[in-house]
Amino acid sequence: MGFLAYIPLPIVSMVIAGVTQLFVGLAQRKHGGLAAANGVRAANWGLTQLSWPVLMVIIMTIGITTGTPNPDGSITFVPVMEILVISMFVLFFVICLLQAIYAIAGTVQATKGREVRFPVIPFLRAPRG
Repeated sequence: MGFLAYIPLPIVSMVIAGVTQLFVGLAQRKHGGLAAANGVRAANWGLTQLSWPVLMVIIMTIGITTGTPNPDGSITFVPVMEILVISMFVLFFVICLLQAIYAIAGTVQATKGREVRFPVIPFLRAPRG
C-alpha cells in the first residue's frame, strides 16, 4: 500500500497512500496478534504521513498571509517563514524517502512473520491481548 505514494501527483499521492495505510492497517486489528500490531503500526505511519501535507498547507497559508505581495504577482516571505517553508519541503522529501524504505523493509519483515518496528508518531495503540 505504501507504494501508492509514488503516483505522479506529489501531494495527492501521499494523502492517498496515508489514507489507504490508515484504513487497511486499522482493518488488521480484528485479526489480533502480529497482524494487529503491524496493522496499528501501518495506521500510525499513515497518520504520520498525512500530518505532513496538513502542516505544509498551514505553513504555506501563514507564509502567504504574512508575506509581501510583489508587482509581478509573487509573494516575498518573511525571513522566518522562508526558513519554515524550505524546511517543510525538505522534510516532505525525507518523508517520501522514508515511505520507500518503510514500504520495502516493512513488507519483507511482515512476510517473514516479524513485527514491523519503525519510528512513527504513536497516534494509535495496538489492541491488548
